[in-house]
Amino acid sequence: MLLSLLFASESEMGFDSTVHRIELEGKIRYVYELRQKEPGEKLYFRTMGTIFNSRTACISGRKTRVWRAIQVSGPDGLEIKGDKEVALKDVWLDKGSQTEKQNQDSICA
Repeated sequence: MLLSLLFASESEMGFDSTVHRIELEGKIRYVYELRQKEPGEKLYFRTMGTIFNSRTACISGRKTRVWRAIQVSGPDGLEIKGDKEVALKDVWLDKGSQTEKQNQDSICA
């Protein structure tokens, strides 16, 4: 078991390679990389603060966070690309759970 931890990649240990942690103006921010339908096309959004941050019973528990975010040009999060602030929801789903879009589509159907 210990050897598997020593030689595991970050993704095998549960780190999400599409979330980049940066320091900006003395504060920790996150840049979320969203892949689009077209191959190679990506959007990046830098967090600006939380709208909602759920509490969990344990430190390793799954959380839902809703961030205030703005579109940026890349994973470094420095160059602002859009001028519109958005809400970005980061949620852990259990395997087989419906996505937010599937839930909304079932309500509107």
